[in-house]
Amino acid sequence: LGGLQTASIIVALPFAIIMLGMCVSINMELKQELNQQKQAEKLRLRKIEKMLEKYIEDNDNN
Repeated sequence: LGGLQTASIIVALPFAIIMLGMCVSINMELKQELNQQKQAEKLRLRKIEKMLEKYIEDNDNN
């Protein structure tokens, strides 16, 4: 029984290492995606602010 347990642990170890690597990779990609979304949101807000400023400026001139 002890030999079987040892063999199963030895066989499962490479799989566990691969799974750990995949978890790290997914975490890195999700962080990158979040940063991209934040940058896109900032850009969108800047565009809205410029549009509002232009609208206010155009209406103040009338």
